[in-house]
Amino acid sequence: MDPNLITQEHKEKVLRRAISAGIVKDPHWADRLNEPMPVWVVLELLLALKQQLDDPPCGSYD
Repeated sequence: MDPNLITQEHKEKVLRRAISAGIVKDPHWADRLNEPMPVWVVLELLLALKQQLDDPPCGSYD
């Protein structure tokens, strides 16, 4: 996906979803939507997600 084709409206919608999901707690991130993110941060986020998916909370289905 070409980052130049992503609209500001789409970025703001993603931010609102992240805030609603509790992923982002600081609404001032709206001012930083166009800043680059270091690769290590992206990797750390992906590893945290993978760990959550690999180790779901134990619970009974009964």
